[in-house]
Amino acid sequence: MIYEYLQSKTRYVSIQLGIGGLQPFAASVVDQTGYGDCKALSNYTVAMLKEAGIKGYYTVIEAGRQHADVVPDFPSHQFNHVVVSVPNGKDTLWLECTSQTNPFGYQAHLQKIARR
Repeated sequence: MIYEYLQSKTRYVSIQLGIGGLQPFAASVVDQTGYGDCKALSNYTVAMLKEAGIKGYYTVIEAGRQHADVVPDFPSHQFNHVVVSVPNGKDTLWLECTSQTNPFGYQAHLQKIARR
């Protein structure tokens, strides 16, 4: 129900200038405006899950087919997308918060993952 609410209430916009490339909008901003980038929409979803008593994680990933190996000892921006991961027993549910049409649990090309 939370994922369907997200899809019906918000829309995705790409924000990559300034701090927007690294820091999400607050969940309250997304709730007021109805839009955000992958970071903001994922942050909003995690906040809604928390209110419902469901543990969800803001998860930074490398999306797409092409990717380079992660260099763990070199601090840099090595990922290009944010999704929400929800522990589910021995499995994990992945929520792509930027789509208004993808079904709950849809996974595109998830390559590298780093939890925040």
